[in-house]
Amino acid sequence: MSEILLDVTCRYRICSEVMEPRDRDPYTIYGIEAISEEDESTVYSSVKRISTDKICVDRMIHRFNRFHLLPIHLTDAVEDMMA
Repeated sequence: MSEILLDVTCRYRICSEVMEPRDRDPYTIYGIEAISEEDESTVYSSVKRISTDKICVDRMIHRFNRFHLLPIHLTDAVEDMMA
């Protein structure tokens, strides 16, 4: 699969998940998906549960789309931006 991720055209979008811990109120946590430009149902790569700050995740997505980040580098790019 990693060889495929070196030669694909994708775009990034936000994804979310509602967390419902027993000892706290529910909250939403956001992640990023690398999807096919032709078929939005094809997800090449994703990083879930990045942050509860939607603006922070949106900024990452904007940069990744602007610079055409390859999906094989998604995890490393997220880790670098969160450091």
